[in-house]
Amino acid sequence: MDKRLRDRIITFTAFLDGDKEYGLAKVTMPDFEYMTDTINGGGLAGELEVPAVGLLKSMKATIEWRTIYESSAKLARQKSQHIEFRGAFQTENSETGDPEIIPVSLQMTGWVVKSTIGSMENNKGTGATTEISLSAAKLEIDGVTQYEFDIMNTVFIVDGVDYWKDIREILN
Repeated sequence: MDKRLRDRIITFTAFLDGDKEYGLAKVTMPDFEYMTDTINGGGLAGELEVPAVGLLKSMKATIEWRTIYESSAKLARQKSQHIEFRGAFQTENSETGDPEIIPVSLQMTGWVVKSTIGSMENNKGTGATTEISLSAAKLEIDGVTQYEFDIMNTVFIVDGVDYWKDIREILN
């Protein structure tokens, strides 16, 4: 059985609404934080914080751009935006030692809630940033969905488990 040692993302490209090459960036992906409730009462020896199945707290992703681009204003428009980062993941086959390259894709949809144009300094990038409040996101590695959520369409999938499947069936 071949095993892969995932080493690094070699490089990636940002696409806005399918347009190619949107700039040099660093992406801080969102944390998944679940909506919870604390339960206590008779029969319990304390409190339990219990997550609600499939319910997520608000999530944000931050994109740090090397420099501001003419297209930066396009991303800051007051509308839902869809941005995708397609990358090349370097792996090593642990049995053969051979390097392998596999695709990785992060797709995010949401509203830009903060956009900075950075600073101006001689011989430096501007350091512009974009912060997006996400309504949907999907992370695929080698064509396999690892994480996917879509708040508006009641989708939350982790490692192949669709946590909203039964809920959607009950409500429809």
